[in-house]
Amino acid sequence: MAKKTTYAIMLASILSWISLADDITAFAAAPDNQGYIRVGMKGSIIDTPCNITGPDEDQIVDIGVEPVGDIIHNGRGSQRAFSISLVNCSLKSSTPWLPDASRFQITFDGKSDGTLFGIDGNASGVGLEIIDAEGNIAIPGTPLPTEQLLTGDMQLNYILRLVGDRHRLHAGNYHSTIRFKIEYN
Repeated sequence: MAKKTTYAIMLASILSWISLADDITAFAAAPDNQGYIRVGMKGSIIDTPCNITGPDEDQIVDIGVEPVGDIIHNGRGSQRAFSISLVNCSLKSSTPWLPDASRFQITFDGKSDGTLFGIDGNASGVGLEIIDAEGNIAIPGTPLPTEQLLTGDMQLNYILRLVGDRHRLHAGNYHSTIRFKIEYN
């Protein structure tokens, strides 16, 4: 995990623990006949060089209908483009003791089917492949090559496509959830 994110999470965890310890002491001192409500809370405060924006919190990429014959003949289906927008990027750290950011890495993760992203549903024999603008293929849980961070706004462009996974192909509906994380350094 990048240093900035690690320090921010550690600080938030310490502050949460101190606050929770005070609450536990207060509950222990209360007489048995008094009721109390315990409120649990968690979260994080992070210091990132960029904001991530998109049309919605969840981005849906509709692959559409792919004929079995095309996948058998070509080994893959047609491509669908999607992007991740980084906005208001600043290379200067807002925390004095942390280094400035100049580079980032993105990692896509989800159900793994070897080097492909696995699918759920009644279709089988295929997985999903993500390719960045430089032609790098994303492997589930493995960071893509480090990229240069620019001041201002950046659009990260990717291609998503169905790829045969060398198992018997069965027609049907499918879906998948793929997450991503960005680490700055």
